[in-house]
Amino acid sequence: MVCVDREAHFIDVNDTFCRACGYSREELLSMRVHDLDPDYSAELWPEFWEKLKKSGSLIFETCHRSKEGELYPVEISARYFEHDGKEYHTAVARDITERKKSEEALEASEAKYRLLADNVRDQVWVMDLNLKPTYISPSVEKLRGYTLEELAQLPLDKQFTATSFQSAMEFFSIEMPKAEADPEYFARPLELEWCCKDGSTLWVESTFSQVRGENGEPMSLMGVGRDITERKRAEDEVKRQQAFLRQVIDGNPNLIFVKDRDSRYLLANNALANAYGTTSANMQGKTDLELGVPAEEFARFRQDDMEVLQSGKEKIIPDESFTWHSGEVHYYQTTKRPLLNEKGEINSILVVSVDITNRKKAEVALKASEAQYRLLAEHTTDGIMLLDMNLKLTYVSPNVEKMRGFTPLEAMGMSLEKHLTPGSLKLASELFLEEIPKVEADPDYNPVRILELEYCCKDGATILTESKFSIIRDPGGKPVSILGEARDITERKKAETALRRSEEKYRLLADNASDVIWTADMNLNTTYISPSIYAMQGHTPEEAMNLTMEQRFTPESLEKLSKIFMEALANEEAGREQPNNLDIIEAEYIRKDGSTYGPAS
Repeated sequence: MVCVDREAHFIDVNDTFCRACGYSREELLSMRVHDLDPDYSAELWPEFWEKLKKSGSLIFETCHRSKEGELYPVEISARYFEHDGKEYHTAVARDITERKKSEEALEASEAKYRLLADNVRDQVWVMDLNLKPTYISPSVEKLRGYTLEELAQLPLDKQFTATSFQSAMEFFSIEMPKAEADPEYFARPLELEWCCKDGSTLWVESTFSQVRGENGEPMSLMGVGRDITERKRAEDEVKRQQAFLRQVIDGNPNLIFVKDRDSRYLLANNALANAYGTTSANMQGKTDLELGVPAEEFARFRQDDMEVLQSGKEKIIPDESFTWHSGEVHYYQTTKRPLLNEKGEINSILVVSVDITNRKKAEVALKASEAQYRLLAEHTTDGIMLLDMNLKLTYVSPNVEKMRGFTPLEAMGMSLEKHLTPGSLKLASELFLEEIPKVEADPDYNPVRILELEYCCKDGATILTESKFSIIRDPGGKPVSILGEARDITERKKAETALRRSEEKYRLLADNASDVIWTADMNLNTTYISPSIYAMQGHTPEEAMNLTMEQRFTPESLEKLSKIFMEALANEEAGREQPNNLDIIEAEYIRKDGSTYGPAS
């Protein structure tokens, strides 16, 4: 072994190198490479150095001249490195005199086997120990399109794809020392992607062995390659499908997994791994118990697994609990199905679990909510009812008996035609026919409609109601019910009718009185003026309604009126008793022509 600097000086040499060339260490440290190697003169050295620097390492054959002047063949393994800003290379020089002799003997024997190699379908090639081809079988030309002469001149790094070339170099750096040390050693097969002349590539499974001389020394490297392109394509397709299926199950929020007969995981998706707080790979070969599931849960899971394995039948578990690694309990609807091996034997089970935790929580909340609303509905004075989307009653509150004389059970058994008078039935039917298709088509459409409907009572009478209808949807947005709220407004309607008749009677009196009668709201905005205003002030009632108080009264009268009104309003708000509700005030009005007059108001 030697160490050489950029100027070809020997920096260091070992004893073996000194013995091989016959020089002492001191003599060699005063020499340069071209003093020993006639192939690398001072003129050629810079070119060699740049090549070594670029590649990082080189293996080549050359000749060294001994101190006695004799030339002997050597194999050099050189590696470039830098230290303290300076460039060096280390080289191992191996005397290959005996190997060369063996190679010559091998060349003589190769002829006998060339005929066989030239006619096999597999690729056969022989390389020297520097990985330079010395023989290539004709089958290579058929597979790759190159002539034997072209292949012999093609650099090794151009014969493979970049990835395969690197794999080959790593392979030889690991395997060749083993083969050289052990004559019985056989290197492992290597799959490489070779380049063809037309630009395509093909996969070849290659096996390598060393050809040795009579004394067992390695002389060359023989390779045998078999085209496995179709096999690789099939394998790649399998890998692609496996990757696709893996992506599918890992993208699924449901728990998807496969267990063997011992309830050990053979496959698990990310959703299950996340529930366990681990990875899918870490779950392989483990049971739920080993992954931290409580013993009681594991026993339940195991019992269900064995039932499916022994019966060979699918089992659906509508509701089961599973404790996550965080301690949180989730609920699942689980399906377990047996899987068969290539012999038709049941050897594993496929499990798919759908998380229904939110649905369970919603059901609990719904039951509590239903209890609250049922209590409210049963004690409200309004009538509460629920209809399905086919307009069939599904609930009627108990106060229907007070309002109409029917028990809830009787009311539930009646059709809408029995509940409503013909006119109200027509009105309600038109509303439902118009709105229900819209509600079913648009999940965001939730109308609230109010109708005045007349309901039939058990004694033959009727009541008038203000009925409000709204939509109830399930968590998925599907309309499931129509909520009806009916308030008895029979008495209110009677009072409104009586009030309207009373207003008509007093309006007739006011409209025909000779005095001016007017009313104002709490902000002193006029709300009514009798027709007699025209005779007194020259304004029509419509004109007078649009006049402000400043336009109707003189300033002195307006101030007096405002003061009296403010005092009365303050007493009213303070709850103080008024001396009387009638005030007679002398005020001066302004006529349309600008004149004034002062009647008692």
